[in-house]
Amino acid sequence: MKRVEQLSVVLRALILNETLSRFEIQEYFMGFFEATDQTGQGLADEIIDQLQKLDLDITNIRGQGYDNGANMKGVKRGVQARISQKNSRAAFIPCACDSLNLVINDAASCSCEITGFFGIIQKIYVFFSSSPKRWSVLSSHLSNLTLKPLSTTRRSGRIDALKPLRYQLGDIYNALLDIVENSNTDSETRNKGTGENSNTDSETRNKGTGLAKNLKNYKFICSLIMWYEVLFQVNKVPLNLQSPNVNLPECANLLDQVIKYLQSYRAEGFQKMQASAKELADDLEIIAEFEREEVIRRRRKKRQFQYESVDEVPQNSMNL
Repeated sequence: MKRVEQLSVVLRALILNETLSRFEIQEYFMGFFEATDQTGQGLADEIIDQLQKLDLDITNIRGQGYDNGANMKGVKRGVQARISQKNSRAAFIPCACDSLNLVINDAASCSCEITGFFGIIQKIYVFFSSSPKRWSVLSSHLSNLTLKPLSTTRRSGRIDALKPLRYQLGDIYNALLDIVENSNTDSETRNKGTGENSNTDSETRNKGTGLAKNLKNYKFICSLIMWYEVLFQVNKVPLNLQSPNVNLPECANLLDQVIKYLQSYRAEGFQKMQASAKELADDLEIIAEFEREEVIRRRRKKRQFQYESVDEVPQNSMNL
């Protein structure tokens, strides 16, 4: 199967509504176009070529909006720079939704704890989706929402991946147990026969057991609640930013509301989060307490003889 990179072109125009005697913003999706040259020059040439085919004058452009890729926003060789050279009035504004998504991605990768949490979310999806049989077992347990892959490019990719776990954690846990138990039964049956596929059963059993233990971890449950509540509020912003009728004051107000929510959540949200986490913990029949974790550090050097002493760190220049 040939992989082809595509360029999507959307034109936004200001149209006079004679009936209402006012200007209105209209958006037109022009289609997907094959992008063989993904450099700033190549993409700019493709955009200009499509505009010429539509008999649109490039000098009438008054704005450009792209993602934050270097080939798009580059001030010297990006698409916006190439078009600005032909029309200085084509002001460039980075895509607000893409910028917000980059902020979320950075926040979700700023520590090993957060990276590990989202890693578990993705492993759960991969475990079920990699086997039609396991996916069928999962579907029999879920009545409303199904698992979604973790995406760093789609603005709603993270919250879409968290939502099924947030509201169906117990059902997903039961699906994992069913798969583990069935793999044990299948393995015993094969051992009595030919013994084929025993390695596959063992791998499925080990992975399923490990993921089930992750779900029954109170720290994981708290992270699930916290991230879902935060992303739920943040995700409201790009939904409104993409509206053709939104204006700058409304955008600023939306961002201010998110900032105030995050400040309030930081001050008061921990207790509310724990209350919600306790409900999920009770459903999974685990104690709502954080487990003590060992700190990862270097192993101390073992002394070989009693007369060995610990090296002293020089405290002044005379001892160097």
